Amino acid sequence: MSDIEEEEPDRGLGIMDVKLILEKVFKGCKVLTPNSMGGSFHAEVSFFEYEIRVILSGKRAVDRKIHYRFMQRVEQPGRKHPVKRMIQEIEVNSEADFIEAVESTKGYLMGILFAISKAMKPPHVPRTDNLDDLFRDT
Repeated sequence: MSDIEEEEPDRGLGIMDVKLILEKVFKGCKVLTPNSMGGSFHAEVSFFEYEIRVILSGKRAVDRKIHYRFMQRVEQPGRKHPVKRMIQEIEVNSEADFIEAVESTKGYLMGILFAISKAMKPPHVPRTDNLDDLFRDT
C-alpha cells in the first residue's frame, strides 16, 4: 500500500452541500431538509413572504439535476389558501450554476431592501439660510 491517498471522484452536490451553501449565503436563516420519498431530496428556506426551495432528483452524480425555485407567497382574502408567485425557477446541473442562482436571489432581495430603505428616508433638500443661498450655484 502506498502512503498517497487516492482522491475520491467528484460526486456532485448532495443535499447537505446545498444546505451549507444556502446557510452561508442567507446567514441566520434555518434551512429545512424534510424527509422525502421517491429518490429526491428537498431543502427549503423561508423568510417573511419569500421562500426558496431546492430539489435534487435522481442519484447523486456530477450531472445531477438541481431544481431551484424562488417564490413569493401572496396571501388571499378570506379563507383562500395563499398563492405562490414564481420569481425565479431554473434547472442547473453544476455547483457553479447553483451558486450563481443563489447569489442572484440574494441580489434580488438586497434590491428590494435598498428600494424600501430609500423610500423611507426623507428626500435630501438643500437648506436655504439666507438670501445668498438663493443665488448659490448648485
